[in-house]
Amino acid sequence: MGSYVAAELWVSNLAFSRGRHIYKLARLDYDEDDSWRALVYHSIFPTAYFLHAIYTESLFLFLTIASFYYARRSNWALSGAFGLLAAATRITGIVLGFPYRRIPDSEGLQNPGDEKGCLWIGLTVVGVLFYLGINYMTFGDPFKF
Repeated sequence: MGSYVAAELWVSNLAFSRGRHIYKLARLDYDEDDSWRALVYHSIFPTAYFLHAIYTESLFLFLTIASFYYARRSNWALSGAFGLLAAATRITGIVLGFPYRRIPDSEGLQNPGDEKGCLWIGLTVVGVLFYLGINYMTFGDPFKF
């Protein structure tokens, strides 16, 4: 059997390497220079060290940014899937479902009445339930962290 530490480092660094979604999300609102600057600051900020460590920070950040990016592109299925996975990494993922009602699409239009999108975004609740289920199976208490 392989090393858990190596697998955890691999997942964290793979999620960090997917930082191009920060560039793509920033590119929807800003020019190329500002978008690259956002990606560079994300990479060199002193606390970026934790994005390479054996924590869920890089995975949660990648999945959250990808969820917002696809919501901005009005690709609700991918946005909901990434939101589900982000919510499955930690309990605070439940808050991912709230801001989607006011996210503008790529043309800057608000989509507050998009019922189909709301159904896909509801997958974040499933992710939290999945997280709580894992805690229950592991510790016998869904709220033991």
